[in-house]
Amino acid sequence: MPDPEDPAERPPKAPRRASPQSELRTARAKLRALGRRAPPSERAKAHLELAMALRTLGRYRDADATLGDARSQLTPAPTEPPDSRIAAEIALERARVLWQTGDHEGARAEGVLARERFQALNDELGEAEVDLVLAEILHHDLDARDVDSALERAHAIFERQGEEWLAARADTVLANRQAQAGEMPEAAIRYERASEIFEHLDDIGAVATCQANLATIHLLRGELQRAVRRATRARDEYRRLGMLTYAALTELNLCQLLLDLNRNDEALQLARSAREQLAAEGLAYDNAILAINLGRALARTGDAAEARRVLGDAASVFRESGASLWEAQVDVDVAAIDLAGGHWKQAQERAAQARAVLDEAGTPLYAAYALLVEARAAEEIDPAESLTLHRRALALGEATHITWLSYRAHHRIALLLDAAGHPTAARRHADQALRLIEDSRLALAGDLAKTAFLEDKGEAFETAVRLHLSADDPSAALRAAESAKSSALADLVAASGESVAPAAALPEDVAADWRALETTRKEYFALASGLAASDESGVPSAPGPEGALMRAAVRTQTLAEQYERLRDRLQAKGRGDLIDLHSASPMTASEIAALLGPNDLFLDLFAHDQELSAFLIDPSGGVKVESIGDWNKIRHLLHDDWNREIGEMASLGPDLRRTLAPSLLASAERCLASLGDLLLAPFANEIGAARTLFIAPHGPLHAAPFPALLLDGAPLATHIETAIVPSASVLRSLAARGRGASPGAPPLICAVADEDAPAFEHEAREVKLLLGEDAQLLEGASATPARLLAGARDASHLHIACHGEFDGASPMASALSLAGGKLTAADLYRARIAGPLVVLSGCETGRSRVRPGDELLGLLRGILFAGAGAVVASLWRVDDRAAADLMGALYRHLKSGAPAAAALRHAQLEIRERRPHPYDWASFEVFGRGDITLAVSPPDEDEEGEG
Repeated sequence: MPDPEDPAERPPKAPRRASPQSELRTARAKLRALGRRAPPSERAKAHLELAMALRTLGRYRDADATLGDARSQLTPAPTEPPDSRIAAEIALERARVLWQTGDHEGARAEGVLARERFQALNDELGEAEVDLVLAEILHHDLDARDVDSALERAHAIFERQGEEWLAARADTVLANRQAQAGEMPEAAIRYERASEIFEHLDDIGAVATCQANLATIHLLRGELQRAVRRATRARDEYRRLGMLTYAALTELNLCQLLLDLNRNDEALQLARSAREQLAAEGLAYDNAILAINLGRALARTGDAAEARRVLGDAASVFRESGASLWEAQVDVDVAAIDLAGGHWKQAQERAAQARAVLDEAGTPLYAAYALLVEARAAEEIDPAESLTLHRRALALGEATHITWLSYRAHHRIALLLDAAGHPTAARRHADQALRLIEDSRLALAGDLAKTAFLEDKGEAFETAVRLHLSADDPSAALRAAESAKSSALADLVAASGESVAPAAALPEDVAADWRALETTRKEYFALASGLAASDESGVPSAPGPEGALMRAAVRTQTLAEQYERLRDRLQAKGRGDLIDLHSASPMTASEIAALLGPNDLFLDLFAHDQELSAFLIDPSGGVKVESIGDWNKIRHLLHDDWNREIGEMASLGPDLRRTLAPSLLASAERCLASLGDLLLAPFANEIGAARTLFIAPHGPLHAAPFPALLLDGAPLATHIETAIVPSASVLRSLAARGRGASPGAPPLICAVADEDAPAFEHEAREVKLLLGEDAQLLEGASATPARLLAGARDASHLHIACHGEFDGASPMASALSLAGGKLTAADLYRARIAGPLVVLSGCETGRSRVRPGDELLGLLRGILFAGAGAVVASLWRVDDRAAADLMGALYRHLKSGAPAAAALRHAQLEIRERRPHPYDWASFEVFGRGDITLAVSPPDEDEEGEG
């Protein structure tokens, strides 16, 4: 027979399994059913249960009022009998409620009262629960030194008495303490253990709390994608349970995640909406905590004055509550605003004072941010002291595995060491900063989450490039420059292809895990990237109405958790090498050279420190680097002069163009000659001896018409064929793709003409004639987005002639105008294009918005992800007749067997003979692989003879 006194034999205390809303209804019904004649103790207990249900839902003011009613039931006297168990439980519950409302002194007093009453009752379990609640209060205030021993003692009592639920709660508070002390792995283990217990006991609200705490750990460690998933799961569970206040507090984490991902406007919106929810519940203290992130978001968006006001109000709340920890954190954020405003001394002093408080509280991670602000401010006052402080920050980051702290410290140390005359050590730190940034990027999933993450990291890459060039190490400088360019796009293209396992046979259990990882990866990456592209955010928003997008979001989260488990399993088996086969990495000169043919060159451009560095890589892996001094002049030539030339041509009618042709051409060529002198002339000899020039632009140079730039008085197209690539890493990922169409699959041609562009359908029919009878043609009403995407899945080649619309404000909404609707860049994330070559004959189809990190957002991004290896597209609005003429010439050369870059070059030169202004012949470029040929047999010689 089980011994009820043996904790091992005692069944676990069953938690309340109903939803919080259901518990509230039950508690109210029970109270109503008792009636006024029920014993006071029963009515007090019913009021207590109602108060607990209200607290669970975050309705703290109502809970406090209900606890007052509970006390009034026990006795009309001002104090309750000291031996009353219900009175002790009421005091304990009121301690929880007062803490939540910010009355920490009152909460502490109620906790002491509860302990006295449990002691009088010789109730060891009750005393332990009081210790737990007081530890929670002291943990959040961080003004007590003996909370750990009290928690350990309480935890032992809970376990001895079989109180599994209370033991799990104690684990979460102990984990909080460990996390603040920098013991991240230990804290994560405790949270996971507690979460499993709560899940076993069906306490979903407590599970959500553990997930929210784990999100904080991931956030501190720079594991942003895991933090997003944990926090989103917690928030959505809270909302489902009706625990809206808890959901709003969880958005504190999501707000910080948005800030770390540089989604500052979304962070601002989220912080404001969450604060409204907390204000409605009268939670001034929790609202003040959320105000810290609101202040950060305001400062990031340029409203420093409002940020100071919001942070000042929060500091007042913390000061009144005696919450010195939170007040110190506010001071750090105010110091950061001082720093941004150039008030170095003020920032350093404020940050140092805050750090002293945070260090005294035993919270090194909270002190880390203060240390960085203090160190950064000291750079302008005492560089030697700044170096010492940054080294302390680095040591802390390495000891706690906090990636964001380490890479920031490495970067600033590199700058300080270089200024102090220690270039070799400076380069080591600069390279280590880039490696840590790369590790953080690879940990993210979802294309635009990676893009956003890289937005504020540009200075670290520029520093590394400059330091390596100063040391006359062009290969190292090139690798640093490459790592700064379109790395998220390179990952996107790599992830959409096939990963090839190592040649050596894998053990069956490893092979099974790897195959499952690959299957999960493909579906997850497509869904995650597509959802992100839909709203250009990497963080899930509030649940919307049921539908395809919502189902995709739910499926994405499931896949993310499955992918994470498989990664961990392979890592545990010692096969971490199989995890990131699909991720692109920065390339060295020798790796770039391996992509080149014997007559090819690769020109890599990188802007930094107000100048442009140009790296020319030859097939042997040799690197020639030139510093092109005036970056501002180049930007002026592109943004002002060249855009004016194109705009003027577009505004003129055909008759005026012909009349003014000589002067218009002369003006355009002056601009193009200046650009050519700067960008191409240093490499004239090498270009003259080569066949193909791959060009990786940077920043605004992505809009440069490279074939039209003048070299030795003639357009570059007269010297060499060109192909534009976002980066060498993207080219490598594209080169790894094979042909996706089935053997013998026909080409697909799609055309939508209108009165503004009637030539599109004529162009499409001419292309069909050149490609052969098996080519499929969608035109007019049949050329819908759905039919185009369905046909693209197995077409050997894709040609689309229609209006293109570039949306600079929301580039993933850039679209092709088809019959019955638009096909956007975001839509292409959920598409598959089998043919390696795609031709977009329309306006501005090759334009992209260039984000920091040199990430290109627009139609090109979507088409490359969907499967294309090369895209022929335009940089500006084109005349449809000139475009039709160019397309006819392009396909004649493609059908003769010429690769895409050579075919476009020959076509452009043909059109230039008749239309010499670059507006008419130079808009189109090959983006991606220049060596792709058309999957159509050349014309039969006998058939040609019969014609």
